[in-house]
Amino acid sequence: FFIFYCSTKSTMMHVVRFSTVALLSVITKSSGFVSQSSIKTRQAYITSENAPNYQNHNSFQQERRTSPKPLYQSSTEKTDQYEVGSFEDLGQIHKDADAIFSIIDVDGDGAITLSELNTHMTKSGYADNVVSKIFRKLDTNKDGVVSGAEFRDGMVTFAPLRSAPGLGNYNAEFVVEIHADADTLFRSIDEDGDGSISLNEMRSHLSRVTGYSDRAIENIFGMLDADKDGTVSKEEVRDAFVRYSAFRQAVGEGPNFK
Repeated sequence: FFIFYCSTKSTMMHVVRFSTVALLSVITKSSGFVSQSSIKTRQAYITSENAPNYQNHNSFQQERRTSPKPLYQSSTEKTDQYEVGSFEDLGQIHKDADAIFSIIDVDGDGAITLSELNTHMTKSGYADNVVSKIFRKLDTNKDGVVSGAEFRDGMVTFAPLRSAPGLGNYNAEFVVEIHADADTLFRSIDEDGDGSISLNEMRSHLSRVTGYSDRAIENIFGMLDADKDGTVSKEEVRDAFVRYSAFRQAVGEGPNFK
């Protein structure tokens, strides 16, 4: 993905649109059907009125050439043959997938609907049709929902998802700013000021500011409580903010939000 510092909301939306084009390119390519018409469609999108207004076309082409090569594999390959990309191992990819899944699964029922995915990803600037295409690729058994296992497989198969805006570690290089937003959120949830967040404090906060069900809040709390001591520390919130732009977007937008 092409990632850089975004100083305005408008610029951020342009970068996200560019990222969705790259993501769709990878999803299409890994599915084994790249046609001239699909290439022309993507090029038409880039030059459409909805696309980023790149003033320097040569600069745009250079950005495309110098972007990291997307990593992907055919969905028919064994999972032990995946390309790791930015993460250490398959276990870590699955762990991250489970964390992001818990954030998108607003009702906490163990499945992501198209509505849940659309609500979440459109906040990051993705168009409805892009979200629908991603959903169809993730829903491999075509039962109308994305299970935890399917989401894991998708994060392995489509490596760019791991650092996509609103999902993985997008803009994770801005650690100082992200930590500042994480600390702001932590203070607002830690009602008794004891330096840790309990499940009741998490439930009280998220039930006020989000549409998460009790079950979903418990899932998110379990995801944040990395050391499983029954509370969430400031460092655990910071770590989740850096690793999961999905979490930053869902509950933690602050003055430095990226």
